[in-house]
Amino acid sequence: MSSREKYAPGAAFGADMRWELEPLANGTRLTLWHNIGRRFVSMGAAGWHICFDVLDRFLAGRPIGRIVGGKAMKFGWQRLNAEYAKQFGIEATNPHATT
Repeated sequence: MSSREKYAPGAAFGADMRWELEPLANGTRLTLWHNIGRRFVSMGAAGWHICFDVLDRFLAGRPIGRIVGGKAMKFGWQRLNAEYAKQFGIEATNPHATT
């Protein structure tokens, strides 16, 4: 049996995403692969960043509950989206902008 456990939650409906848990001497490493179109990568990264903040607080015994939609905006999603866009060298896309 492998020391790594893999889970592909999107396999049933065609999403390209995979989780991998690997035991380490002092804990566990979580690796996430998620294939996101380049135009949306900063938005996806900002969303995952918030998800991992929520997970971190839950594991620390300070749960804050689910953060989605407008609640994510109040949790810093727009700032994260802009920071990730700069890191990836793309223009930040605002899904709530009106044309």
